[in-house]
Order: sequence, then C-alpha cells, then structure tokens
Amino acid sequence: MMPFSRLTILFIFPIATAALVLAASILGSQGLLPDPVAIHWGVTGEADGFMSLGSYLGLIGVGFAFFWAGLVALELVPMRARLLRPLLKGFAGYLYVFILALMALTTFLQIGGDRNQPSNVGLWILLIFIPVGFLIWLLLGTAKVSLGEFLEVRLRGVKVISIPGKEVTGIKVSDLKGKDFGGWGLRYASKTLAFIPNSGPAVVFELSWGEKIAIRSDDAVDLGKTLNKK
Repeated sequence: MMPFSRLTILFIFPIATAALVLAASILGSQGLLPDPVAIHWGVTGEADGFMSLGSYLGLIGVGFAFFWAGLVALELVPMRARLLRPLLKGFAGYLYVFILALMALTTFLQIGGDRNQPSNVGLWILLIFIPVGFLIWLLLGTAKVSLGEFLEVRLRGVKVISIPGKEVTGIKVSDLKGKDFGGWGLRYASKTLAFIPNSGPAVVFELSWGEKIAIRSDDAVDLGKTLNKK
C-alpha cells in the first residue's frame, strides 16, 4: 500500500478538512443546510438520527484534528520498523480520506432539505464503500515479485513495495502459516512483512536493516532459485 506524501499529510489533509467545515458552516448560516442535521439513516434511506449543525461540525473538526495529529506523529516520529511505517501511513491515510469523503457526502446531500424530509442519503452512501471492496480485493491478491535494481512487489498489478535491490542481503524459502501472522492478507509480525493470501511455501527476502519480506508462492522453490541467481 503506497503511503501518502508528506505534503499531503501535513498540508492537504487539514486544508481539505477545514474547507469541509467552513463550507458547511457557510451553507448552514444561509439556511441551505438543515439544523439539526441528519447523522443516521435507516435501511429505507430515511433519516432517523439528528444532531445540531454546530455540534456536528465541532465533532468533525475535533475528531479529524486528533486523527491528523496521529498521522503527523506517524510521519515525523522515527520508527525502527521501516517496512511498517509506509504500511501504517497508507492504511491510515486511506482511512482519513474515506471518512472525510463520507462526511462530505452525507453533509452536502442534505443541502436544501429539512429534518422532516425523507432522505436517500443512506442509499447514496453505498457508493462510498466501493473503494473499500476494492482495497480488500487488492490486499487479498497474490503478490508478484521482481528483483533487479529494485525489489518490487505488486498486488494485482499495483506496486506496493519498492526497495533498492542492494538492500537485499539474502533469499530463502520458508513455510508461511496464517496463524503466525494473525490471519491472511497483508500482515506484519516478527519484523516480517508478509503477503499471505493462504498458508504454504514462500520466498523470504532478508533486508540489510534486519526486517524481512515474505511472498507466498506455490512456486517458491523455483522462484527462490531464479532470484538467487540475480
């Protein structure tokens, strides 16, 4: 999972959040957003939970401020786990964007409405979960690895890891078990970043700073021999 850039985390995220809160405040002051605003919808799409607009926007501001502070700490505070940092940054960054988009969608679809007017926001909200399904589908894919000037790992054609080839100090074949990593998918445990859609043989790359990358493959033995020749 490719992480967001430092510029995006430090500046674009808070600016986007502030823009959402400011725009909603302006719309509310002009009577274009209902007050109280709907915050929950039933299965029919009709609003059944409400909060005052001021409290709602305040909650968004405070909640995202804490979330952003965590992202900043993740970006700036040193970590020994060099493979884990981009993984956490990528997941947290996508989660930030997902929640922000969700808040924007549910807020702006209420423009011109009132609390007594049935809303189909609950139906529109299903569209926002398409990226979630894509991400799950991506992370459960079988990893493809190549080693040259860079060690690159791709999931369904999407590059998720790129490390200079000179950092690879050893290649071996081992067995991966989901229980050792807390499940299947993209996992991190015991200083090892594992691509493990299921249990079985894997190629393990040992890196110069002590961490490892494990790639589950039915052809692990042949793949390991081929890569060792490079």
